[in-house]
Amino acid sequence: MATAKKTFTGAKDDMAFAAGTDQAVAFVQEQFEKAAEAFFKGFDEIQGHSRDNLSAVMKANAAAVKGLEEIGRAWFDLTQGVLDQSVSATKAMMTARSLREVADVQNDYAKAAFDSFVAEGSRLSEISIKATNEAFAPLSERVSVMVEKFAKPMV
Repeated sequence: MATAKKTFTGAKDDMAFAAGTDQAVAFVQEQFEKAAEAFFKGFDEIQGHSRDNLSAVMKANAAAVKGLEEIGRAWFDLTQGVLDQSVSATKAMMTARSLREVADVQNDYAKAAFDSFVAEGSRLSEISIKATNEAFAPLSERVSVMVEKFAKPMV
């Protein structure tokens, strides 16, 4: 029993083999180009997101610095007001003619200082909350964009 071996016998077989090889190479090249295009498209998209994220961080930093400046000014105003109240109360106590007048001045000073502290404390809280919200707004916006982007199925 002889087994038949299939061998290439001529130009016809050579051409069929070459055509098949050319098709395989073309297919692989096409698939590689599609993969490279998708990769670079994704890379460009990530680069765009990174640029936008950095911009949001810069905006957040600018808002935080502005908020801290405003808080610093408010603290300075509070400190200056307390100092002015203390000086005027001290002067009034120095010119008092009786112990009763000193007690009245001290009492008035304590009430005014407490009222001022409560009012300025509320003002500082409002400034702090506003500054925090303004600083986090750009970051929150970017998080929303990224969640929306990556929540979609990737195609």
